[in-house]
Amino acid sequence: MARALAVNPNSPLANFVSGLIDVWDGRHAEGRATLYTALRLNPHDPINAPLLTAIAIGHFFERDYPACIQISLRTVDSFPDFPQPYRWLAVAYGQLGLDEEARAALRKAIETAPNTLELYTSRRPPYFRPDDYALFLDGLRKAGWAG
Repeated sequence: MARALAVNPNSPLANFVSGLIDVWDGRHAEGRATLYTALRLNPHDPINAPLLTAIAIGHFFERDYPACIQISLRTVDSFPDFPQPYRWLAVAYGQLGLDEEARAALRKAIETAPNTLELYTSRRPPYFRPDDYALFLDGLRKAGWAG
């Protein structure tokens, strides 16, 4: 990704992928900055649903749950059928003890993608760092997930 960005620093896709890698690799603030660059370069791209979700994920892993919620709500507002932000709303609300909101978001996550939650919870996806995954599962349990 460094090479792609060196060749074309204004590539929204290269900035998105680079930022996403950084977020999942534990470089949350760096990743978010790169993701915001991708968003600035192409503010109306359909790829912005997963891009905004990646920004929210970075906030969640840093335990900035209000920021995670804010970005996730923005994503839901713009892309209501995209399932990922509902999961991150559920875990962030769960971590904040906002039980009613957490349960509602978890229901919506399951409703929009019924089989996906099991993919995330049956075993740790390889891109989740163990501590981040534990935090995610903790948030799910606090949101009412019985897994």
